[in-house]
Amino acid sequence: MKISEKKLPDSKMELKIQVPIERVEAEYNTIFEKIQRTAKIDGFRAGKAPVHLVEQKFADRVHEEVIDNLMRKSLSEAAESNDIRIIAAPEYTPGNLLRGTPFEFTAVMDVYPTVELGKYADIQVEERACNIEESDIQNELTHFCEQHAKLEKLESAKIENGNYVKVNVQRLDVEEGSDDAEPRDFTIIIGKSQDKYSLDKYMIGLEAGQEKETEIKYPKDYHVAEFAGKKIKYKIKPLEINKMEIPLLDDELAKKAGFESVEILKERVKKQLESIVESRTIGYAKTEILDTIVKSSKFDIPNSMIMAETENVFRKSKERLSSRSGIAMEKLEEVQPDFLAQLMGQDPKEYKQMLTEQAISSIKSSLTLREIARKENLKVSEEKFKSFIDKYAQEFGKSSIEIEKMIEKSKTRENIEDDLMLETVIDYIYDNAKIKKLKPMSLDELLKTK
Repeated sequence: MKISEKKLPDSKMELKIQVPIERVEAEYNTIFEKIQRTAKIDGFRAGKAPVHLVEQKFADRVHEEVIDNLMRKSLSEAAESNDIRIIAAPEYTPGNLLRGTPFEFTAVMDVYPTVELGKYADIQVEERACNIEESDIQNELTHFCEQHAKLEKLESAKIENGNYVKVNVQRLDVEEGSDDAEPRDFTIIIGKSQDKYSLDKYMIGLEAGQEKETEIKYPKDYHVAEFAGKKIKYKIKPLEINKMEIPLLDDELAKKAGFESVEILKERVKKQLESIVESRTIGYAKTEILDTIVKSSKFDIPNSMIMAETENVFRKSKERLSSRSGIAMEKLEEVQPDFLAQLMGQDPKEYKQMLTEQAISSIKSSLTLREIARKENLKVSEEKFKSFIDKYAQEFGKSSIEIEKMIEKSKTRENIEDDLMLETVIDYIYDNAKIKKLKPMSLDELLKTK
């Protein structure tokens, strides 16, 4: 079989393939013999007609089937022997098929994209730092107690510090009909927030059902990027005012929440805070390192891959909307981007452009990590996989053997190892970067940092 390769833009490839005479004849014989076993021809019992009569009667039908089979099988063999990774259905252009002559055809297809890596070692990055204080843990424990407080609804009362209030808030500075202009209900503990721009400070003295309009001017460095540097006008309407009876933190309360003791609860809180800090410090540094590598690399990404990933990003967007709004995912399955953009108060064209940009960014990050893994011959160690098993066994209260059986039954080990491989590469580029650790900041400062 003769093969001629030609690379095309956007990670496409053209293959011209010549199938030898003997392969053509073998394909014809295979199909005719298959038909002969059940063919009904006048004067003969089913399956007993001579081959030459079968060939005469079914020649046209077999001709098309031979072409399809030869192209499909030959392309598959050519791709395997030449290490070509086809990622979308090929476009075939068949030549003339005549018995006794070679058969030629052309196939154009999207192939796995090429990556020209930029520098991926010694990347300079600044890493935030944060020390968790005992006060941070106590704040979380206080919040835990507040979540288990008994509420007593107050009638004809004015809002004061310490009240648990359900309030309806509407933005008045945005275009009517947009998603941001929709009234929303919130619950808030009055006076708890240390943010001087928090809305609860404008509710003191209001009664349930009483409306108030207020405008807040946020500083340019405000930690919520959406509000930074803006004047935002709100309409506030308290719906329900409650007095809170906050329980003492003891083993009995901890057990009600599923913890054996206050000490175990405290340890869990500490681990959760450590996880948050790691995400905001080391996690952000890793993201910045990867972004730097991606920006210095070159990619040749086929449109079919972008379209598939855009659809994946859109599906995740619908899942987030379903989670936030309570709309059943089944009702969003057939929703198209234009409609969803309007539902969220966004311009459909800009929304679809955003989906595409997110898809391209995701593809580039994944391709970069996989190419580094290939060049550095990185593998997922058995210890890393076992660590994954043990972690999930602990989280779900099962044994490691049970988790392994679940993975085997669901046939998800390959997907898990793929995710672990990406983690392995991210750890590799972090370990080989030049990290400048910044002066430690408080947890509150870290959480407000953009």
